Order: sequence, then C-alpha cells, then structure tokens
Amino acid sequence: MSKAAQAPAAAAPRRRTRAPRRSHADNFYERALSEAEAGYLRGAANVQGLDQEIAVLRTKIRSALEERPDDVSLLMKGIATLSRTLAARHRLADKAEKDLFDNLIGTLRGLGEQVFPEPGEGTDP
Repeated sequence: MSKAAQAPAAAAPRRRTRAPRRSHADNFYERALSEAEAGYLRGAANVQGLDQEIAVLRTKIRSALEERPDDVSLLMKGIATLSRTLAARHRLADKAEKDLFDNLIGTLRGLGEQVFPEPGEGTDP
C-alpha cells in the first residue's frame, strides 16, 4: 500500500451552525436561575418604564399593612423603596422630555435653514 492510501482522507471542513444569539445578560443571569425564573427574566426584558414595579410595590405595601400593621420598620422600608422608585421615574420622565424638546428644536432649526437660507447660501451669484 502506498503512503497516500494509508493516510486518512482529509475531512472536508465542516461549517459550524450557531444557535441564535442571545444577549450577554440573558446568558449571564439565566445560569443562576431556575427554569421558571429564567422565563420571567425573558418576559421582564420586554417591560419598559417603572409603572409595573411601582404598582407591585404599592400592592406589597398594602398587603404588609393589612397583614402586619404593627411592623413599622417593614412599612417604612417599603415606603422608602417606593419613594426612590417614584423619584427615579420622575428623573427619567424629565430627561425624556428634555431630549424630545432638544430634538424638536434641532428639527425646526434644520427646517428653517432649508426654507429660509442665509443670504448667499444656495443662491446663484
């Protein structure tokens, strides 16, 4: 037998297929979560804003008030958390409003420059 016959045939390069990419955060956190929690995480990734979290906090504060009305420490912690969350929502809303205002001003300036060009710009001498 010749050496060529003895050598194994070179395998054709295989093309790797990849699973759909998921975000780094999903992979990072999902490893530490149960299957049910990982499902909740995927659903939570689609939630925008803080309104649902605020509603949950209010519901939990009410439940704590009904079930443990004498636990002032627990109620104060819940109310403090709610207050911080409301303040964060307010800051986010203010920033979004300012960004919208800035974008509108930029659009209006650009439109004004097109409709009313400076003398000597875009005109033939």
